[in-house]
Amino acid sequence: MSKELFTGGNKKQFEEWYYINEDLELSLLEFYKLDFRLQLGVILAYYDSLGLIVQVDVFDSEDEYYWGILERDIMSPFFKSAECDLLELPKTRNEAYLSAFKEADRIRNKTKKN
Repeated sequence: MSKELFTGGNKKQFEEWYYINEDLELSLLEFYKLDFRLQLGVILAYYDSLGLIVQVDVFDSEDEYYWGILERDIMSPFFKSAECDLLELPKTRNEAYLSAFKEADRIRNKTKKN
């Protein structure tokens, strides 16, 4: 599943990050074959290392979730930007993470081009 969550320069950067992270004992191919729920922590750690904080939580009821991404500004204690989607609320936590990771991928690829 996670292979599709990384595109362009972000995919290359994730794979380089994965290989230099000594705590991970699975090959990248084995990692990509894992269930999404098992990949989740690694993907969160990757984006956190880049200053993108991915958050998912319950929205008003147990039936809908929202997600948000905060981008840290390395030159100050504040955040540069925030992204979220409250128009189309996912029905499960995993769907919310998938939506957030797709947006984080878009942000990283946009940032890499600048």
